[in-house]
Amino acid sequence: MDLIEITVGDETWKVRKLPQYQVTKLIGPGNKDLADIHIDMVLASVVEPKLRREDVIRILNDDETYFTLITKLEEINAKGIRSLGNYMLSSIRSSQRSETS
Repeated sequence: MDLIEITVGDETWKVRKLPQYQVTKLIGPGNKDLADIHIDMVLASVVEPKLRREDVIRILNDDETYFTLITKLEEINAKGIRSLGNYMLSSIRSSQRSETS
């Protein structure tokens, strides 16, 4: 597993790119809000330092850290996020077509 170092302010984290199935698990069946998805993404991505949910919530309470860290993690996982979005859109369109037939 290749680790990527990202720095936000004076903190450095070692993170990993998530496999597609894990990106899908982050989103879940659509019943999570965006804040919970972001917390889960940080917990799944950050390898060092080891973080607990409470640590992530504390870190993400700082607006600059929140937006910078989430943006960097989304960039690292952009391909998986796009693929999932395309899949979800095609599923919606497919179900809409079958309902109108």
